[in-house]
Amino acid sequence: MFEEYLKDILALYEKKKSENTLPPNLSHPTPGNFRSECITVFSERPLSSDDEALRLFFGAADNEMGFARNIENSKAVQYKQMPKILKRDISSPNRKYIELLAWLINFNHRPFAVYISRPVPPDNKPKPHKPLKFLKPSVIIIVSTFVILVIGCIFFVWKAKMDSSVTKKCMYWATDHYEPVDCNEKIDDIPIVSLDTRKLSHFKKITLPDTLTKNSINKVWYLKPFKWGNPIFFTDSGVHPIDTLKKLKPMSDYILRKYVSYHRYLLRLVIWSISAIILLSLCSVFFIGFRRKRKKKMLALTSPNVLA
Repeated sequence: MFEEYLKDILALYEKKKSENTLPPNLSHPTPGNFRSECITVFSERPLSSDDEALRLFFGAADNEMGFARNIENSKAVQYKQMPKILKRDISSPNRKYIELLAWLINFNHRPFAVYISRPVPPDNKPKPHKPLKFLKPSVIIIVSTFVILVIGCIFFVWKAKMDSSVTKKCMYWATDHYEPVDCNEKIDDIPIVSLDTRKLSHFKKITLPDTLTKNSINKVWYLKPFKWGNPIFFTDSGVHPIDTLKKLKPMSDYILRKYVSYHRYLLRLVIWSISAIILLSLCSVFFIGFRRKRKKKMLALTSPNVLA
């Protein structure tokens, strides 16, 4: 901060010098001229705010005459550093010389304590706008084509499924949901039943029972195939889709507490997430290493020694 203070003082000196507004003593800076200018300035504008700078250079003021006697009794040799400072011959001048120069040229923000506490004007320079970066046309075409293909595939699959549910009058149980099928078609030993649009849309097996909570009580149905086994949960009421003689029961609080663990599901989810993060990290490291290796290989192939 003090370097900026010195820089601003010297800049004001150079400005006044170029405008020919410096007094003669400072236009031709010599140790003797600096002494004479100190006597002149003190007699013309003796300000109490400059006492610190004067005390720093001339010492304590006289009880009767103040700093006037100190300045009168000063010797030219005391000012020999001043011309060198103006010529930039001294890289880190003593503060007392800087404060004296600020006083002589009437630098507004003096002494240094006033300079550092001055209000700094806001920077009103307009910030340069960063140019907008657009994707390359080839990238836009590739991404757009991919999105259109994905949307098209989803639409055709959905349409085919809707068409089959309209034209086909029967359905069969496919692991965890119903699928429409022709009534005369045979699928292993799986029973073919009449098409029920409600069951086709809503009756499904719950593959992650640990996701069930108290809100699922009486909204989810279950069946225990064996007395010693875990129950199977479904999203709707009715009978078991394969063993149609067994009727589903609504899930109770007892069944929920005994066979379902939401905390177990969360733990499993955390483990899956950590595994996915580790896998992605390993893939990223492998990809970065591969690119660096490829770049080194390309640089080696294009080096002057190889080309020669």
